[in-house]
Amino acid sequence: SEKVVAAATDRFGFREFRIKDGKFHLNGRRIYLFGENISAVNFGGFGNREQEEEKLRAELSGYKQLGYNIIRNAHMPMVNRFYDIADEIGLMIYDEWGWAFTNAIDEPEFAKRNVAELKEWLARDYNHPRW
Repeated sequence: SEKVVAAATDRFGFREFRIKDGKFHLNGRRIYLFGENISAVNFGGFGNREQEEEKLRAELSGYKQLGYNIIRNAHMPMVNRFYDIADEIGLMIYDEWGWAFTNAIDEPEFAKRNVAELKEWLARDYNHPRW
């Protein structure tokens, strides 16, 4: 049977990213990457979901108004809504996951947890393209 049993809709604006002749190209157009570094600690514990949305939108829109086109998340992933807003306003994200502050990198248990966390992060955010 060709009956649809499940469907989902998602936005996706990043189609192709290449380095051609030493220059960045996004969706077939040359682009100069201009951005800023931020941390997830700036966005935690400041109120309800509506307040969170307002703060995230104001922060990211401010970067966009300054002419930035990319933001680096330092050392940890952000909340889901952060990526949605970045997608909506056309702001690229250079993302990192939270393994930066540990002295236990060589321990087997750390490696096991680290791989599991990375898999969860990729599964959560795979439709928010970034590098």
